[in-house]
Amino acid sequence: ARRVGLSSEQVIADVLPADKERHVRELQDAGGKVAMVGDGINDAPALTRADIGIAIGAGTDVAIDAADVVVLVTEIGTGVTAADQEVANMLLRSKKPVVLAVNKMDSTGAVDPDFYEFYNLGLGDPIAISAIHGLGVDEMLDACFEYFPDDVEEEEQEDVIKVAVIGKP
Repeated sequence: ARRVGLSSEQVIADVLPADKERHVRELQDAGGKVAMVGDGINDAPALTRADIGIAIGAGTDVAIDAADVVVLVTEIGTGVTAADQEVANMLLRSKKPVVLAVNKMDSTGAVDPDFYEFYNLGLGDPIAISAIHGLGVDEMLDACFEYFPDDVEEEEQEDVIKVAVIGKP
């Protein structure tokens, strides 16, 4: 949480599954934007309600269903894995807008030739990022914003844009 600028007071952890959605709703009612990380089994309602749902493991389908835009985070070091291909196929079937990020692209200059393998997922142009160094993150966010409606009113909860982040941190 510290890496993205959150203090420990801004993180709620060790919450019972039955209480997760209530915490998300209370934070949103107080005007906060909420990112929820979960497995999608016991916390599907909270993932669905959150402004940003981050699914780990079995929660992938829940996060995809709840999202307006999905960010699939892959990793250059592993190349395209069977799990990446499985999630890509789920995303293609979902017809949701997808931003494909290839993480751990830590060096600047020439692009790692393995980067081009990620085109095989069929999700469009991958975006090279280094989350730890902040490289390419602005380009990834710009790609997400392209799918957001121009005239979203922040006051109306029905119009909140939901983003699902799926994959490896």
